[in-house]
Amino acid sequence: MGKTERDVYICATYYHILIAAIKGLRAEEKPDIVICDLLTDDNNCEAVANNIRCSQIFRNVTVFPELKIRLFLGKGRIPNICWGTARHGQPLDGWEPLENLPIKHLLADHILIKKAIKEFQLNEYAFQNYRNVYAFADQLFASVYLRYTKTAYHIIEDGLDHYKNVFKYCTFSYNKTLREKILSPLLEVHYIHGKSKYTKSVEVNDAEGIVPIPPPKVHVQPKAALFSALHSDEKQKLLRLFTDGYDFSVPESLNCILLLTSPFVEDGLLATQEQQIQLFREVLNTTCGGGQTVILKPHPRDFDGDIYREAFAGQNVIVMEKNIPVEVLLFLEGVHFAKSVTVLSTALAQLDFVEEKISLGFDWLNAWKERNGA
Repeated sequence: MGKTERDVYICATYYHILIAAIKGLRAEEKPDIVICDLLTDDNNCEAVANNIRCSQIFRNVTVFPELKIRLFLGKGRIPNICWGTARHGQPLDGWEPLENLPIKHLLADHILIKKAIKEFQLNEYAFQNYRNVYAFADQLFASVYLRYTKTAYHIIEDGLDHYKNVFKYCTFSYNKTLREKILSPLLEVHYIHGKSKYTKSVEVNDAEGIVPIPPPKVHVQPKAALFSALHSDEKQKLLRLFTDGYDFSVPESLNCILLLTSPFVEDGLLATQEQQIQLFREVLNTTCGGGQTVILKPHPRDFDGDIYREAFAGQNVIVMEKNIPVEVLLFLEGVHFAKSVTVLSTALAQLDFVEEKISLGFDWLNAWKERNGA
């Protein structure tokens, strides 16, 4: 592919696809979209890709072998970098902090990256030929590849107010030490959260609380304005994109409660599926009154919905399809919830059809873990 005036969006979650689709609907020229193969539990994204093609929002739809690359690289350094050098401020599995890594390890990282590029023929994606490249998560190998090939790109925050939560609970410095400056050619591929010199801008919902990101890189795009600008026919197109093939319905009752889960086991915050089920059972018992219907919406990276259906069998709990972004409910007429409860989901802030919003937060989670020895 030669140089083009089109944009491209690299997406790893259904929320990413939703935001890219909204932007695509307003683009002068249809953009392309690249979806990562870790999007679905069965690692088969072709059905999702075909559904996106049918929407006719994007010109080209391709799949990036993100998960296949991680499996190919095994337990090397790059998979750790791809999904966060440090979670919640702590290095994963005993890895050295990035700034302390020996030069031989950094050189080994580059060899691994080069092997993956060759094995999966990544140069065929030709990201450098697009007018603008937008990535939602620069921890992905797709973003490592952008930095390795010195391709300029823009970040759109991973979720609503994502960076507010990152910088509230994690320490992250955009200043580069003398060692980092000297070793810049080796370290650049690993810089996340907009630290890389190849990251040209970071789009956020709200700039308050994201002080570490250099102000010139920050671009504010309120998500409420993005959604409110949609016309009725555009909302219907987006609804079809995400709900076709699913039994999708929501009771139009004021006496309903919406429970938004988080993938605590996936993110290393809880050790077992049983602990996570126990946690959300306690959330239901303490925040939801008796006799009310509960709509439980699993996070897209959470367990399969059937696990929650089995766990809450016999209770007045309806489990939504996890692959439908909860923001899609904004496109439905007449939906109204008396209350919505979450522990960590940032999506709650945007849901204007909820009367009472309860976000328990990290402090509540840590207190629960201490009480239950989790």
